Parts: sequence; C-alpha cells; structure tokens
Amino acid sequence: MKERQLKIFCIAGSILSLAALYIFVLAAVSEDVSVCDLSTEHMGKTVTVSGTVSAVSESNGNIFFTLSDSGCEIDVVLWDSVRRALEQKMNVSSVLSLNRKITVTGPVEIHRGLLQIVPGRPEIKPTP
Repeated sequence: MKERQLKIFCIAGSILSLAALYIFVLAAVSEDVSVCDLSTEHMGKTVTVSGTVSAVSESNGNIFFTLSDSGCEIDVVLWDSVRRALEQKMNVSSVLSLNRKITVTGPVEIHRGLLQIVPGRPEIKPTP
C-alpha cells in the first residue's frame, strides 16, 4: 500500500510542478506593445515598449522618466536597486538622456490614476 501511495504522491507532485512552471512562464513572457496601445488591460502584465526619453528626474537614487511615441507617453520608474543593477551593464545616464530612443520591459502598474511601467530587473536597451 505504501508503494501505491508514493506513486500517487509523485504523480501529483509532478502535475503541480508542471502547472506552476506553466504559470511562471506565462507571467515572464512580455508582450510588445506600442505606447499608444497601453491600457488598463495590460495591468500586471509584462510589456515591452519602445519610445523616446522625453523627461528624466531622480530622487533618492530612483529614476523617473517618460517614454514618448507617436504623441503618447508612459512613465517609467527605475527603483534604486534596479538602477544599480543596470549600471553594472551600462552607463545609465547616457542611455536615459533626453531624445534617446530606448526599449523598456516591465510590468504595467497604476500610480495616482496613471499607467506606468516599473521594471523589476534591468531590462532597458538603447534602440538603434
């Protein structure tokens, strides 16, 4: 009887592990979206957007910038920990300079009624 229970336990554990892996992969996949197409439907989803840096400010090590594309804008927040990790890969100041085209990947959130992207890991790239 114990051998049968062990088999059932192993099969159930395998099924749960596969389900968890599937959910993780779905959450990690980003969707390419234009700045103008971002909406509350994207809340909590990871998106990749490209645009031109149109405003940049810094406070307590955090960087706040605006990406513009085709007359639309989205705010992006780089918390200090993400900024520091990104600085290991590139010169953040030069990448986030005004009028520079970049691509950002991160989840969409709402802050004070406005959509914003808040990358949880350093996923910002200059766009050629």
